[in-house]
Amino acid sequence: MTKYNYAALSPQDFEEVTRDLLQAEWGVHLEAFKAGRDNGIDLRYSGTDDQSVVIQCKHYLASGFERLLSHLKNAELDKVRRLAPARYVVATTVALNPTDK
Repeated sequence: MTKYNYAALSPQDFEEVTRDLLQAEWGVHLEAFKAGRDNGIDLRYSGTDDQSVVIQCKHYLASGFERLLSHLKNAELDKVRRLAPARYVVATTVALNPTDK
């Protein structure tokens, strides 16, 4: 398998790569938004109410799992609850093991 240097990507670049990959995999158009405060939405698929998908991209390569998990619990969880999407996806550069996932 090819190894990619995710460290070379900016957070915005990571969001764009994630968008492109998920659009190709899922066969749908994903909305992207400008950099900055996003109310918990980096990418979004707006199908019917029961198909809405919110994707949060976290380029935490050097930070590790504990920092990622803490951020998701403390900064993102309330946003996800408020948005109430049918599906919420976290895309990250953090290496995860099965327990982390």
